[in-house]
This record gives sequence, C-alpha cells and structure tokens, in this order.
Amino acid sequence: MILDALINAARYDQLNSRFGAACQLLAETNWATWADGRHELPDLGLVVMVNRYVPKEISQLVPESHRANIDIQYMVSGEEWLGWKPLDESLAVTSPYSAERDVAFYGPALDSGFMLRAGQMAIFFPEDVHAPGGLMPGSSSSEQILKVVVKVPV
Repeated sequence: MILDALINAARYDQLNSRFGAACQLLAETNWATWADGRHELPDLGLVVMVNRYVPKEISQLVPESHRANIDIQYMVSGEEWLGWKPLDESLAVTSPYSAERDVAFYGPALDSGFMLRAGQMAIFFPEDVHAPGGLMPGSSSSEQILKVVVKVPV
C-alpha cells in the first residue's frame, strides 16, 4: 500500500507500465464533469470508476481485496477514512474471490487505517485488504466526497 500526494505520482511509474498513464489521467482530468460509475478506457488499458458518496461509519465498511487489478484511489474533493491491513489468514472470508468481479470480501471491519484527503492517492496492491468509504473518526459530517478509482491490471 502506498499513500502519497498525486503530485508525487511520477515516483511510482516504474512499479507498473500503466501507472504513468493512470496518474497523468488523474492529474489532467476535470472529474467533476464525469458521470458516476464505471468508464472503460481501452486505449489506455484502464478502467476508471467515478464515485460520489457520503462516507459511512467505520463499522459499516466491508473490507475487500483484488487479484487482477491494482487500485489507485484518488480523492478529488472531501476526505474519508480507509481501512487497511495486509492480506493474511487472520481475516475471515465472507464472500470468496470472484474472478468476474475481481473482488473478495472479508469481515469484520478493519480497525487500522488512515485518512485520505483531497489531492492524495492510495495505491492498493493484491496483497492489500482495504475498506474505503469511512467517516472520519469523531466526525458527524454529511459532506459528499468525489473519489476516482483507476483499475490498473497487474
């Protein structure tokens, strides 16, 4: 897992052949004009998911992991708490891996994590279990966030 500002994204270009294109797309796009949902970008070999939502209580988050894709989660506006833990046997699988959806789900909610704020990105690899969409601890804000997730093939 990597947490950094998008302005530092070039540091990670060597990790995957598509990271440079993904980070350039994140930096140069006006995401406020994009509709929510999944957008296939075959010319770049990427999938983009535009998400607008109000964060939930941490106890309501569902941990997940992916095998075929690396997630670059970029916070355009707002902030959220993201649960994170390395994938290991201590996590109970609540929904086995689906190759069609590229996701497995776990329980219970994660008790370790970090804040993702506007201008920051979190990169999750297949060995990272993550639980996005959490309300900042101690906050009762109902502010909607705008977050973009780029799915980069492993």
